[in-house]
Amino acid sequence: MKRPLVCLSLSMLVFGCETKPVAPPASSPAPVLAVTAPEKLREVFPKIEPPLSVVEFRAKAGIVTKHVRKGELPVATLLVQDLLGDSGALREFDGATAKAAGYPAISTSMGGGVAVLAEKRFRVEVVSLGPEVTDKRRQQWLEGFRWDALRSLAR
Repeated sequence: MKRPLVCLSLSMLVFGCETKPVAPPASSPAPVLAVTAPEKLREVFPKIEPPLSVVEFRAKAGIVTKHVRKGELPVATLLVQDLLGDSGALREFDGATAKAAGYPAISTSMGGGVAVLAEKRFRVEVVSLGPEVTDKRRQQWLEGFRWDALRSLAR
């Protein structure tokens, strides 16, 4: 009788003990960071003095674009864009040797423009659309952006 008992014990050991897969412990998801609301981005633009005026061209989550006009003619574009999660756009600034407002700066493909990467997150851009906007004027506008406000938004 010992033999059937041993066989029964062995068969229970081999076949009778099912293991169920154990699910990994549930972890709390990483917080999802949202790009900056346009209301906050509007606050960082420089003031533009007459005879020039500013017209908002586009505003949505993560980006605000404004046109600087002389009369009805657009002479420049100002842009602030939150690049959160856009590693490709951030890579544009790799190897930038120029600086503006203490941040890495590059010339834009449009020729008459400068883009600045603030706080490793925000693209600030000034693009001339005509001869009315000189390098000196672009530099003045870049200096007029509220860089302290962008620092606060990056936190």
